Amino acid sequence: MDMLRGQQLVNKQKQSILSEIALGNKNIICYYFSAHWCPPCRMFTPILADFYRDLPDDGVECIFVSSDRSENDMMQYMQESHADWLAIPWGTQLSA
Repeated sequence: MDMLRGQQLVNKQKQSILSEIALGNKNIICYYFSAHWCPPCRMFTPILADFYRDLPDDGVECIFVSSDRSENDMMQYMQESHADWLAIPWGTQLSA
């Protein structure tokens, strides 16, 4: 969580939330590195989304780190294929 302290995260609706608020009660934070243009990623993302939806509501959170070519590609990918996890905003130093 230290690397996310003070950082904004974004959801599918492009709404920002402070990481401490979003992750304050989470014991495990998973980072998912993926991209819309990556065929193996596009095959795995629905599997991860189903797994995420089956998790209990407390304790675990996934954070998407995009390798997409644009913010629009990232948001489209999140809206089409992702569960309701948060993402590091596209193009930020943190996502690099």
